[in-house]
Amino acid sequence: MRIIAHRTISEYGKQHSVVKTALNSWYKTTKLAKWKNFQDIKSTFNSVMFSILKGTIIV
Repeated sequence: MRIIAHRTISEYGKQHSVVKTALNSWYKTTKLAKWKNFQDIKSTFNSVMFSILKGTIIV
C-alpha cells in the first residue's frame, strides 16, 4: 500500500492522543504489508470497506 503522508498521520496522533497508538499500529502494519488483493486486506483488517468513486479505488 502506498501511504502518501505519514507526517499527517503523525501530527493527527499528536493532537489526538486517544488514537495515537491505534494510528501507529495501523501505519506499521500497513507499511509492512504485501497485500495482493482485497481479501488480503480484509484478513488483516476485518472491518475494512471497499468503494470505487469515479474510477478511484478507496479502501
